Amino acid sequence: MATLAANISAATRLIQVTGGESVTLPFSFRLDDELLDLAGFDPHPLVAGFRQSGSDRTRWRVNRGAGGSTAASHTAGATLKAAKAAAVSAENLTPPVPFADAGEGAGGVTVDNTVDPPFNATTLIAPGAIESAPDEADLTEIFIAYKRTVVLTDAQIKALPTTSVQIVPQPGVGKLILPIMSYMILDAIAGAYTNIHANGTTNPKFIDGGALHSGAFENHSSNFLGDNDPNRPKVTLMPYAPSEADTSYEYAYSENKEIGVKADNLASGNFTGGNAANTLAVTVIYAVMDV
Repeated sequence: MATLAANISAATRLIQVTGGESVTLPFSFRLDDELLDLAGFDPHPLVAGFRQSGSDRTRWRVNRGAGGSTAASHTAGATLKAAKAAAVSAENLTPPVPFADAGEGAGGVTVDNTVDPPFNATTLIAPGAIESAPDEADLTEIFIAYKRTVVLTDAQIKALPTTSVQIVPQPGVGKLILPIMSYMILDAIAGAYTNIHANGTTNPKFIDGGALHSGAFENHSSNFLGDNDPNRPKVTLMPYAPSEADTSYEYAYSENKEIGVKADNLASGNFTGGNAANTLAVTVIYAVMDV
């Protein structure tokens, strides 16, 4: 269930939310008696001169006082609830074709008023009947998939054997990250990396306090870091596919653990070479589960 992270006034257009799941546009929600429309997501804030790519889905741009409601002040901790859809009267609907098979005395249709347009006629009902609107749902019932991308610098790439870089933060106590897919895009045209162990690996993993805790995605050879061929894209896809032996370990010990990208260079030290213009964009697609 999502909540406001800070107090807002009736004029506030950028709000910060915590908890809950990701939502997609268009989306309307209620804070107390006010209806708000989500207009979009703000970029991530600068941290030490670095801005994470993509939109920050906890920073919402909103239109206030929607649907004839009145914009008002709200306090931190207020619950965001998905707006309730309007009820639809079946007796006011005109079907596109006559329902000749409905039988004498029958009339009207039930409708799927979550799809507009068109309505989906499903079941015959009595004339004048009202199709009730869906129950209010909190944001945890809307959407479960997240995507986060972090772009590593040349210095961060070279230090991966000894220093992980966070991609997905800790989800919170009583929650764990369920990885779905990951991909890495390398731009090393300006200079390939060296000191790469032939059997070393580089990929996102569960991280505990900065140290490797458990594998999250299929291990991928680090050798791609040594290829700076400008005519060949360096896009690396990694599905989440733990072995049967690893599954119970990862689920049992990944509660409230972050996912970071880390390299295992088999005691050969950090990578060398490279170039200050190089980047490595690491993307993780995942869901959050309660445990």
